[in-house]
Amino acid sequence: FAAIMQAWQVARGGTAQCVHLSAPAGFGKTRLLSDVANRLRIVGAQVVTVRADPGVRHIPHLVAGELARALGGCRGAAGVSSASARVLVALQPALAATYPRTEPSYLREDQRYLQATALRELVEAIADEAPLAILVDDTHWLDPASRDLLTALATSMEAGPVLFLS
Repeated sequence: FAAIMQAWQVARGGTAQCVHLSAPAGFGKTRLLSDVANRLRIVGAQVVTVRADPGVRHIPHLVAGELARALGGCRGAAGVSSASARVLVALQPALAATYPRTEPSYLREDQRYLQATALRELVEAIADEAPLAILVDDTHWLDPASRDLLTALATSMEAGPVLFLS
């Protein structure tokens, strides 16, 4: 807990942090993430939590889409470009409420980097408003497409008050 909160202090200072917890099942990772989320909310962070589920791991982009939906409800989410908004609405149709009058931009497989770019732009727009913590639980159940997008997001964050915790 202390190490995660230290990473948060660094992130809040403007250097994005990525922390990955690894432990056997039943060790308390979910409880730890819950406690961290509660503490971060108390100190004024915008906190977004998503969880992978083994029952739907065969659905491509499901968790990445849920992350996009959750991020779309944060302050600052409207600050993305229209091109990114189109990609985000295609990734998660529920975001049409956040980006009205936006036609989805469906991508070919060789254009998936645009999804990663759009997610990164969304995270940066939100973090411009207030420090942001993204918590992803049960990553071992991620569908491969979501794993690729979330890995790209986590590894591309360099600056800004963002903590990516999985």
